[in-house]
Amino acid sequence: MAGGKDFTGLEEAMAAAVRQTDAELERLLPRPKGLHGRVHDAMRYAIFAGGKRLRPFLVLNSAALFGVDPAHAVRVAAAVEAIHTYSLVHRSEEHTSELQSRFGISYA
Repeated sequence: MAGGKDFTGLEEAMAAAVRQTDAELERLLPRPKGLHGRVHDAMRYAIFAGGKRLRPFLVLNSAALFGVDPAHAVRVAAAVEAIHTYSLVHRSEEHTSELQSRFGISYA
């Protein structure tokens, strides 16, 4: 209980959003195999590295307010999370490249 408030319902709803989103991402992302196995493995590593999954929670609950089919909403939630993860990876890569070019710092 934080500040005298009971957030159990919120915590449970967020945990449900994590489970739903992770299950959908698990279904959608390719398993590492074949020629592109290393790329698939890197994608899965980045997306399943943990996190609050706040964006999917917001998508799922906003969709519920408007009566959107949960099967459609969870797919959108997974897409939003994938785009967010891509932006984090891309920004990290840009930052690493800048450090390498400006200061000669290598992370290889």
